Amino acid sequence: MNTVPIGNKLMLLKEEQLAEHGSVNYPQLLEEWKAWVKASHLKRLLESQKKKGK
Repeated sequence: MNTVPIGNKLMLLKEEQLAEHGSVNYPQLLEEWKAWVKASHLKRLLESQKKKGK
C-alpha cells in the first residue's frame, strides 16, 4: 500500500488549519486525520493484510 497520500493528507489538514485559524490545534488535527484514514484506507489495508496471511 502506498502511504504517501496518508502523509500528504495530514500536511493538507495542517495547512488548512493554519490558513483558517492562524495556528494548529494538534489534537483536533490528529482526530480529523485518523477519521479520514479509517474511512478511506484502513479497511483496504486490513483486507490486504488478511490476503497476505493466507
